[in-house]
Amino acid sequence: MLDVCDPRVIRALLEKYGFHFSKAKGQNFLTQRWVPQRIAQEAGIDRSTGVLEIGPGFGPLTQELCLRAGRVTAIELDTTLRPVLAEEIVATGQVIKAGRTLVITEAEVRDGNTGTLLAKMLGTMVPTQL
Repeated sequence: MLDVCDPRVIRALLEKYGFHFSKAKGQNFLTQRWVPQRIAQEAGIDRSTGVLEIGPGFGPLTQELCLRAGRVTAIELDTTLRPVLAEEIVATGQVIKAGRTLVITEAEVRDGNTGTLLAKMLGTMVPTQL
């Protein structure tokens, strides 16, 4: 997987996909690797956990969640980030959805996992048990 906390990788992705940050969308991206690692670790996620991540951005937390959870469904409003997310987590078999109007079911997030269901919402870094 790409190290999307590395400024060189971020710059390369920006150039490759023509992505520009949007203040209107409140886009802020993690650039310290320990932050998403610690969030995922502290959430107690394991292979029985289904995770719904809303607002994955470039996906540093998404990567960490994919390494731990049985299922991660990431929903991103900014459709220009979809190819970036797809490139970095394609090998994990997890799900990315992008767009303004999205419908998702609990069954889709769980995908057979019977453990805890967690969600990370826009603007928060605290996983919430559903």
